[in-house]
Amino acid sequence: MFVSSGQPYWQHGPAPESRTRVFLAIGDIAYLQSVRATFVRNVDMAVVGAVSTLAGASHSVETTHPHVVVASMDITSAEELPLARSIRQKVPNVSFVALVPEDDDAHVLLAINAGAAACVRKDALPEFLPGIVRSVHAGEYPIQYTLLGRSRVASHVLRQVQHMAFKTDSPQSMRAECPLSPRETEVLTVISSGKSNKEIACLLHISEQTVKNHVNAILRKIEANDRTHAVVRALRHGWITLNGQETERTAIA
Repeated sequence: MFVSSGQPYWQHGPAPESRTRVFLAIGDIAYLQSVRATFVRNVDMAVVGAVSTLAGASHSVETTHPHVVVASMDITSAEELPLARSIRQKVPNVSFVALVPEDDDAHVLLAINAGAAACVRKDALPEFLPGIVRSVHAGEYPIQYTLLGRSRVASHVLRQVQHMAFKTDSPQSMRAECPLSPRETEVLTVISSGKSNKEIACLLHISEQTVKNHVNAILRKIEANDRTHAVVRALRHGWITLNGQETERTAIA
């Protein structure tokens, strides 16, 4: 039975490796139960935890190892953004789907700053969510399409990335040698253009699993929380540039 105090509900039995492991953190208990029931009906999904708060998720993700966290977020809470970031720090490879109360610029920016791969209204039909989860688990970023109709948000994000990319911490940090292999640098350069794992695999003529392996290695080597953070750090150090041209290495196959 679900416990609203933040203790997770555990799905009975181990989840097969082939299933997408989903952790739910949704404040509306009735909606949470409906979403959980929807995911359970999908044979390729396994709900590994369900809590009412991001704090509860933050306490449990290290032991449940989800592929995707679906969590409600609201700009009225000052705690949710740092909690979302802490989840991504604890499980760097996790994908994040933000459920927001309003489809406005402020909540889209909140989702982006939390590192979310998708931003969905919290009143969306539960049946809509498994498809979103499959997309983000496959390495896609549906949130990028949200930006297409939001020029103000897109401009803000671009300014934020440019500011972070060219802000120097110290002369020594700018001279840091690139820790990535040529292929990893090439993958990160393509990531900076906003392409999904599937698109990267097609472009570089490698498998999606190989792309995922490269992404995992990139995040580990440069100590990045997520793909966006990795791009920003690489831009800051001059390992790649905004126009997609590498400055430190020439990528090879």
